[in-house]
Formats: sequence, C-alpha cells, structure tokens
Amino acid sequence: MKRYATLDELRNAVEKKVGAKLGDAVWEEYQPFWDQPYDNGDIKEIVGNLRENNIKVEPEQRFIVQAYKIRSEIAAREMESNVRSDRQNLFSNPEPLLNDREEIAGWILEKSRNQESVNESSITTLDYPTTDGWVQQIAVYEGSFLHKLCKVVKVRARELDCQEAAVLEFILIGKEPIRWPTAYSYMRGSEGSDIGPYIGEITITIRGPVKDDEIVSLYRKLRKIVWGKERNRKSISVRNAELVKHVTNWARGISKEADPKTWDDMMRQWNMLFPNWTFDYWQGFRRAFITAFEQIYPNRKWKGLPCTSSEFLGQMWQFPKGGFNRS
Repeated sequence: MKRYATLDELRNAVEKKVGAKLGDAVWEEYQPFWDQPYDNGDIKEIVGNLRENNIKVEPEQRFIVQAYKIRSEIAAREMESNVRSDRQNLFSNPEPLLNDREEIAGWILEKSRNQESVNESSITTLDYPTTDGWVQQIAVYEGSFLHKLCKVVKVRARELDCQEAAVLEFILIGKEPIRWPTAYSYMRGSEGSDIGPYIGEITITIRGPVKDDEIVSLYRKLRKIVWGKERNRKSISVRNAELVKHVTNWARGISKEADPKTWDDMMRQWNMLFPNWTFDYWQGFRRAFITAFEQIYPNRKWKGLPCTSSEFLGQMWQFPKGGFNRS
C-alpha cells in the first residue's frame, strides 16, 4: 500500500483522484488531523466525505498561475545583472553562494550569532524562507554583515515588487522570485510601554483577483501563528473595563484614592466607588480582575500581584518571547 509522508503529498494524491484542485479552505476542513504516514485509506475517506457533502471542486486555473510566473521571470531576468553585482559586492563571487532553503536557514543563523560586537541599538528584521515554504524573521543589527545584506534585499524587493524572502533566495541560491497575487507579513505580540503591550498584527497584500477561500485560509493560518486559539476580539463589559482600570491605576500610582496595600483594601475601595458592582470577598475580586485583564490582553497571562507598585508594573507588561514569519 502506498504511503504519503506529508499532508502536501496526501493533498496532491486526493486532487489527482478527484481530478481538480482543492481550495485551501476546503482542504483545511477535510484534511486528516492525525499524524502521518497516510495511505490510500485516507484518500478514500477524504474523497468519500467530499462527495457525501456535495463539495464542489474547481479545475486549476493554470493560465493565471502561468501569467504570474511569466511576468516574474521577465522581471527577474532584467534584474539578473544587478543581482550578480550584488553577490560580487557581498561575497566576492557573482554566482549563488548556497544550494537550497535548508542551507539558507543554517547560514542565516550562523551569521546572526556573529552580531554580538556590533551596534545593538539599531535593529531591523530580515526575512528568510524556511524549508516548508513559510518565512521566518530574524533581528539584524546595524553594522553587521546581515544588515548590509538586508539593505540590498529591501532595495531589490521594492524594484521587483515581491517578498523580501523571495529576493533573498534569488541572491543566495539563484531561484527566481515569483510575484504571487497575495503576499503577507506578520508580527507577534511584544513588550509594551506604560500604555500597554503590543498584541501583534497581520498584513495581507492582494495584487490581483484571487478566490475568497484562499484569503480566508491564509488569514486563518496567520491568525493561529499570531494569536493562537483566539478567534474574535470579544467585547468586554463596562464592569470589567473599570475593574482593570481600577487595579492598574493603583499599580501606576495615579489613583487619587488612598493607596491600598492588599487585594482586600482594593476591593473595599472598589465597593465604595462602584456600589452596583460590589464584591464580598477579595478572592472573588482578584479572580474577576484576572479574567478581565486576560480578556484585554489575551496573549499574556497574569503573574500575580507583587508587594510594590513598581514591581507590579514591571511584571504586568512581561510577555512570552515572540517572533515573526512567512510570505
């Protein structure tokens, strides 16, 4: 019985069986959620589910893909002499330095470890492709070799109007970049200032007509990377909003009321200020605050209340380590 080592291999086999391409949203719904390897039994089950639910599949629009590829190839050929010059300036050799994406990742990480002695006050990010087709971002410091490479990549990406990671591939392994109709970037949450933490963002660029389910599927993948299981930004009640402001105002030392020292003190003060939302026990007050706090900042968990307001603030804005990704 034939085995399929990855979901991509299984998807190709299913598409061959039904004689058409599956949209990303359809595949995301009907793909198996168990581990590989997969076999013909999985194909039979997926195809059966598609037919049972009358899921329509559309033939691949090859002429659209080819049009984008041809335009990209022409632009890359016109840029070839400039890229060879870039390689010569960077590596003293006009030919590609590496062979594939796996080598790119290793080379980038090795170069990144040699940035310790350069200026860390000025930081930018460099996009590089991963072996699974996504993009990882790495911080680069001004004055480092990666910073010099990053500046070249950004210039060529603007000229070719394509993803920076694709341009890096062009420079390092000679693979011509394709200007796809969709591109994206994202950033996870990071530490904030007194106004609160930055919770992350997603940017999707659409350069031409694409199917709705492709955009939905892309957004879902990026949402999972940036915000995990969080689906929609839920509304917060007035009580919970006031509760978070009440405690955090004390933490910043800007509360006009007497400075409370314990959760019980804060609860008593709260009950005087908001008689319609009183609490009987400080444990319930604290629990309600933590729930409201994590509604506002879903990518960060409450760590507990220290003894002093300065310690409280320093702890409040702590984040788990973040990162970046694909194109």
